[in-house]
Amino acid sequence: MEALKGKNSILLFRLLEDAAKNKAAKLAFQTEHSVDKSRDSDVTETKDGPVTVGQGMEEEISFNCIMAKDDPVAKMLDKALVENKTVEVWEVDVTPNKGGGNKYPAIYRQGIVTEFNKSANVEDLIELEATFVTSGIGQEGEVTLTQEQQEVVQYKFTDTEAKTI
Repeated sequence: MEALKGKNSILLFRLLEDAAKNKAAKLAFQTEHSVDKSRDSDVTETKDGPVTVGQGMEEEISFNCIMAKDDPVAKMLDKALVENKTVEVWEVDVTPNKGGGNKYPAIYRQGIVTEFNKSANVEDLIELEATFVTSGIGQEGEVTLTQEQQEVVQYKFTDTEAKTI
């Protein structure tokens, strides 16, 4: 058994309405995220003891990053909050793939952005804190990361020779 490292868990985002034309994209400079699940319950006292009934499950993802200049994903998330748009989120484990290839384990969710807060301290970098609330239940599967998406996650070694871009 191996411990999981936070740096290997990233979030990718896309507006649901853009699914036919855009790939999911990584929010730049992610520093952390957390997935919080909860379920309320009702307790009814009976002569035989309490009976507990669970209610619907709620799930939210809180995430932080250092703001990147002109980051299209940050702009999209802000706009999604303002316009109440459905967002797709993939929580991807980018632990180096032992079998090679470009498939990675992930959890897919749909929901809405409910908070988007920028903090601009005079001595620090601008930080974004946001919250995403899941509609329904996240689904496990595998995602394909394109070469471009993999390079955003971690740039690859490159030679010192000139190259065409």
